[in-house]
Amino acid sequence: SPSMSEKIELSARMAKKNPDSAEGLLARAFFAQLDGRVEEENKLYRDCLGRFPEFLYCGRNYLAREFGTSEERQELAKRMIARDARFNSFFASVQLYREYRIACNETAASSLLNESRTKYAGESAGARIEIEAAIIDKDYSAAAKKVANLIRNGESSRDMYLLYAKVLIWGLPDLAGKSSEKQCRLVASLKKKINSLPGMDDRVIRYEVAMTMAGELRSKNADYLVICNSYIDAYQALPAPDPVEPLISALIDNLGISDPATRISIMIILSDALDRFSDNYSLNYLQGYVYELQSEGASAWHWYERALKFAVIDKQRIQCAIRLARLLARAHLTDAAMAILVRVSNQVNPVSTGAVDILKMIDKINLESGILLH
Repeated sequence: SPSMSEKIELSARMAKKNPDSAEGLLARAFFAQLDGRVEEENKLYRDCLGRFPEFLYCGRNYLAREFGTSEERQELAKRMIARDARFNSFFASVQLYREYRIACNETAASSLLNESRTKYAGESAGARIEIEAAIIDKDYSAAAKKVANLIRNGESSRDMYLLYAKVLIWGLPDLAGKSSEKQCRLVASLKKKINSLPGMDDRVIRYEVAMTMAGELRSKNADYLVICNSYIDAYQALPAPDPVEPLISALIDNLGISDPATRISIMIILSDALDRFSDNYSLNYLQGYVYELQSEGASAWHWYERALKFAVIDKQRIQCAIRLARLLARAHLTDAAMAILVRVSNQVNPVSTGAVDILKMIDKINLESGILLH
């Protein structure tokens, strides 16, 4: 699934059903990453690598997260190449090349590139490494041309389309200070290049490209309207919960909820998304937040309670519990606020990001019972 929300829900089921299987360990490591439990994530990946060396998806994530030493990552990449060099479009070969370059082992890097060109002649191994070389050298124009050529020659993996969008944006100057009109023209020219590629009629690819562009444009300090357009492109390509939260958050942060036109647009978008994904945590939480901004405490409470019911990971439980507790405390319902905090505190891992904030709020309520929380 291209939707992070769906990936979280699917992973939750896998982690619960078969926690000690290869897929279960991978799902648990994914949750540990989302909740900021880095040591646990590292350990789970190592457990998976030790028990299921043939499960290459674990090795892929371990390398992508850059766990272990460079030497350890190089050895893992070599083992993955020996088992299946073509896995994930020669992912391990590209990662091994990157490790050699970072370690300034130019001889090994050059040897790997030459071997990939000859051993897999007519396949994408050599080209993939050449693309990585151009990215490392920050020659994004050359990287973009190589990626586009690969796609036009039949390399249709989704990663290639996302990489093409990334290198095009990486090649842009920082957009801060440029007018919205100029930014829109720049981004429109990139979209034209991307949409000219074969395969862009695939709705899932269009969705993922748009989401990738939104994230990369943020790192280039693009205007919020330019970023919002990418989120709208994503939702139009494939309705999913993921683009809705950052889209509405950007509208609120930049236009404010008091503007009638903005408020109507937000409610229309949210209503449509909630009709499609009524049990999605982020959408329910966002609906509560919108009502809270409009000082509609009872409605906000209702939606936060719903959101907490649909929370899957600790990060979501913590976020929602704190928001709900603050809302209740402001209404002088400190017993209810305390009950929410204690309940969630007992549910989450104490080393998850934000868990300590729940304990701090419990202490604050104990000390300032009945006083408005800020």
